[in-house]
Amino acid sequence: MAESSWAYDGTNFWTGDTPQAVGARGAYAKGKGLGGLFAFPLENDDASGTMLNSTDTGRR
Repeated sequence: MAESSWAYDGTNFWTGDTPQAVGARGAYAKGKGLGGLFAFPLENDDASGTMLNSTDTGRR
């Protein structure tokens, strides 16, 4: 199950996270009884903390 966004131009491959992808990881971790998530730096998160807040979405 891959829910992250990606782009490929024939040479380069880029991946990125969306709030939905991060929330899905949280749901997976909760469903498997795992203790947490790994996150890359959230320096590009918006002022509302959308990406950071989505890490908790899957736990509810």
